[in-house]
Amino acid sequence: MSDSITNLDLISSSQQQKEITFNAAADAMSAQMVLGRREKTSVNRTFGYYGGVLNGDSVLTIANGTVELVASTTNYIECNPTTGVVSINQIGFTNGYISMYEVVTSNSTWTSYTDRRPNPIYSKTVIIKDEVLLLTKSPLSINFTGNGVAATNTGDDVEVVINQTTTDNLSELIDINITAPANNDMLFYDTATSKWINLPPSGGSADPWTYIKLSADAVNSTTTLANITDFSFAVGSGKTYEIEVKMNLANAAADGHTLAIADFSTFATGFTKFFVGVNATTSQQTITNATTPTHTTTTSQATVFGMIKCILTTTASGTINIQSAAEIAASTSTVAAGSILRYREI
Repeated sequence: MSDSITNLDLISSSQQQKEITFNAAADAMSAQMVLGRREKTSVNRTFGYYGGVLNGDSVLTIANGTVELVASTTNYIECNPTTGVVSINQIGFTNGYISMYEVVTSNSTWTSYTDRRPNPIYSKTVIIKDEVLLLTKSPLSINFTGNGVAATNTGDDVEVVINQTTTDNLSELIDINITAPANNDMLFYDTATSKWINLPPSGGSADPWTYIKLSADAVNSTTTLANITDFSFAVGSGKTYEIEVKMNLANAAADGHTLAIADFSTFATGFTKFFVGVNATTSQQTITNATTPTHTTTTSQATVFGMIKCILTTTASGTINIQSAAEIAASTSTVAAGSILRYREI
């Protein structure tokens, strides 16, 4: 340590066997001398280095050795951290290798050398999710792998960008579990898995209603009830259903409309409410439990609103049809496109 007070055994000018004290101190520092230049075996274009023990992912024992420098160029000496093999090239330090020395040569010998070994004096410790990563200031090579990870290593600076290409995806987050996403899904926290999950917005459960929108005008120019195209659905035996129909009704002659629900023969019990506008301010309503519930309204304007509400229990499977007809002969009843039928089993 470089303080005024030291723990080292220093050499005094009057002591005997100074070499013993020095050699003992050098031995204690041998870990910092691994891959350092060895003067004794460095002659002309032969570069000698010290071996030792490297403690990394695995323990490597490296023997003292030499490499032959290439004349009249810059030589980069480095060590493979996996095998412990020391090599030399004239391009630059290899990413992932331990840099050792940068040596400039003339035709016959070296002219300068620069120590490029990682220097622990300038190291910084970074904690990443309970893993300790030691970064050193001298030229450093770090390998980063995985999707969305980019690393740039220039001299003493290492820039790391993580999830560069995947930050738009919720599924990349560690506390999110996204499955089969659909329109209007919302995130709900699941205490069983300690993760956020996607579910439909109605309290975390699917909408129980089935919707049918009329794709085209349903026109009936007779007083005989006829099925409204699209407005039908299958029912099972012994089931209870809630039905709701909302319609825009039109009649050019301002005549009335007849509305009905067909196939009530499969119902054990059922009550139906009809609501049909007469004009802009009045309406007619009927509640019935008839086998074929039907309602006829005489209107006094060309367009009105109509609605059917029903709760029924079936005794057999079958098909429910919503029907319409003109109130009087030679007239026309139109159920406009965009009208809605919805139903659910309860």
